[in-house]
Amino acid sequence: MSRKLRLFLVISLGWAALVGAGLFVTGTPLDSLPGVIVMAVLYMPSPFVAALIAERGIRRDRFSFPQGGIRGVVTFLLAPVAAIFAFVLLYLVAVLIGGELLGVPLFGGLATTQAELVKGAAGLLGEAAVEAAGPPPPAIVLLLAGMWGAIVAGWTINGLFAMGEEYGWRGLMWDEVKALGPVRANLLIGVAWGLWHAPVILQGYNYPGYPVAGIVAMVAFCTGMSFVLTAIRERTGSLLPVAAAHGMFNALAVILLLLAPGTTSVITGPLGLLGAALLGAIGAFMWFRAHGPVTRHETAEAGQARLPR
Repeated sequence: MSRKLRLFLVISLGWAALVGAGLFVTGTPLDSLPGVIVMAVLYMPSPFVAALIAERGIRRDRFSFPQGGIRGVVTFLLAPVAAIFAFVLLYLVAVLIGGELLGVPLFGGLATTQAELVKGAAGLLGEAAVEAAGPPPPAIVLLLAGMWGAIVAGWTINGLFAMGEEYGWRGLMWDEVKALGPVRANLLIGVAWGLWHAPVILQGYNYPGYPVAGIVAMVAFCTGMSFVLTAIRERTGSLLPVAAAHGMFNALAVILLLLAPGTTSVITGPLGLLGAALLGAIGAFMWFRAHGPVTRHETAEAGQARLPR
């Protein structure tokens, strides 16, 4: 491990621990306005700042725009959309099969009626918020509107905030470990990225009621997600569509929770083990499609190669 990477990990993980401890000591709820502000301003950008310190400046080449003519532009814009929407489709199909067809309680089921959507929204957002917002649209309208909104959010505000994480994990850390090959490199990034969330997961972030199991689920989710995001980074040569994909997922996760309200967060939730497995499968497909099967002797070479444009 290089000195640069060690410094980055110490700063980003240490910073997260300090901010998390501050939230805990002050008793600030994560879903309160002060909690949201602290998370957005102090917690989420910490990998970006840690990378700037470790590298003593910013790497502008990581923000490159599409190259290769129209094909390059299309790939740049659609790679994150295709990856995230593939996840949405697979996830909803998995919940449909597990909950509706097989009747496995952990999967719950899909909310298809307005009554089910209202009940799910009340459990997620609170009854007061649902009453203030009015009745939700039909499930298909909610999904389509959410997908369009996710694209816009991913390329704007959500992507901007996601860059606070992506510049560190898929920027500096990926550049430092990709020679190990996609499997080992993404496992390392997934563990580090997942543990970076630990100080707030212990306080109920993403997995309320599962402080310890939530950390395990987050490490698994971050590992699967990292395979997808590094594939986009290598395919496009830029962190911009990577941050867009991250931002799109953040926007769509809420929609998935509304459409599948009976799932268990650590196992069958979008950020649970089911979500981790689906993202891992999508990421593996993206890497396999680009490189074919990676043998043990080809791992380092594959990690250094860029995906074809």
